[in-house]
Amino acid sequence: MFSVQQKRDISNAVQTILRDTAHPELPTTGEVSFLLHVDGAEPWSFADIKNNGSVLNPSVNPHNEHMAEVQTEAREKVADDTGRPLHKGVCAVPRCEVYLFDDAKYCDMHEANHRMGVE
Repeated sequence: MFSVQQKRDISNAVQTILRDTAHPELPTTGEVSFLLHVDGAEPWSFADIKNNGSVLNPSVNPHNEHMAEVQTEAREKVADDTGRPLHKGVCAVPRCEVYLFDDAKYCDMHEANHRMGVE
């Protein structure tokens, strides 16, 4: 839902808010460990934001990495035993390679964006 940089910025802001409370039960050194879950407008839209120190690779968006794995698996399953393709097309958004298995023009994510006027 948020970019990696936006998540880092939100994490810094939450860290500052927590430190500003000066609560005696918070650790006095290092980062305060937290997990913030944000629900988006759609059921599939959400973000989990952790304190920056707990993120092992801050340049990677785990959701995008997971979707890359899903797409790789989908590409491996594009034909049945006779070699005929199982999918009917690819999402119409440039550089989106999501296979479509019905008569849709866009993948689920881009269909929602298209309905909202976001391209």
